[in-house]
Amino acid sequence: MAKEISLRVAEAKPSDAGKARINPKIMKTLNLKAGDIIEVKGKKRTVAIARPAYRDVPDVDIIRIPLFVRKNAGVDVNECVTIAKADVEEAESVLLAPLDMHLNVDTSFENFVKTRLFSAGAPVLKGDSLSVEFLGTRIPFKVLRVKPQEIGTVSMITELKIRSEPELSPEARTNLLEQMRNYRFAWLKNIEKHYAADYAQFRVSDCILHKNEEPALKQAKQKAKYLNKTVSIFVDLWENRGKIVSLNWALASPNGEIEYNYEKKFPPFNRHLISSMDTIGLIMSTLKEHEKRFDKISQQLESITKKFKLRNGTDSR
Repeated sequence: MAKEISLRVAEAKPSDAGKARINPKIMKTLNLKAGDIIEVKGKKRTVAIARPAYRDVPDVDIIRIPLFVRKNAGVDVNECVTIAKADVEEAESVLLAPLDMHLNVDTSFENFVKTRLFSAGAPVLKGDSLSVEFLGTRIPFKVLRVKPQEIGTVSMITELKIRSEPELSPEARTNLLEQMRNYRFAWLKNIEKHYAADYAQFRVSDCILHKNEEPALKQAKQKAKYLNKTVSIFVDLWENRGKIVSLNWALASPNGEIEYNYEKKFPPFNRHLISSMDTIGLIMSTLKEHEKRFDKISQQLESITKKFKLRNGTDSR
């Protein structure tokens, strides 16, 4: 097991992004050399690049780490963390998402970010936040996945992918799922009204009927995993005399994902529903807010681009 030492947290210089400044004597005790990766444990666990303390500030029991590293570790200045040398390998694949903005992502941008992380020797840990400088502005990212281990370093052969949208918080994801559920059942009520149905029931193939959606989804996921193939979920509309019609509702894949396909069969009802649903109004309002945020980001990027071009023009003269 690697040796551990407890140190008090202090501010680092802005230029020390992703780095941890440590007294050389402590580095020797932990068998660290400049550029090694360390684990930093506060309220949470994170990683950083070990560097010797500044010569003009010979800190003894202090570790100087920047804001991103402190946030990842869940600590503030003057709190204590435990550090140890980390066992890190090159990551085969890494998935990132922007923290608070929409990005236009293409292969060239992903390669740019990968090159930056490789050049910095920056370690990545699932759940951490990191930032990359682009045209004079630091873009913050969330690390969503690192394979094969949770900690890794980025090399030029690492498959690095970047999502264009931020990862939703658990609360936001719950709210979105609830909105989507409300939409599904408002759609179903509209179909029931069209067919003059008395009620609806869910089923998986020819299996038992369910009054609610959840048991049918659970059964479909289990069956898809067991058979290792996609399984269909249907909704049957009934009246007192018997079944009126069966509709495709969703598909369950072996990996547990659900793809709803009910709208593909009845586009006319969708247009009627969209014009009358309060839930869709909420979604449209949310989209408009995202559009405003994107416009603001676009203006900032345009300003940065102008400065960049102006600076290049000045340099060429």
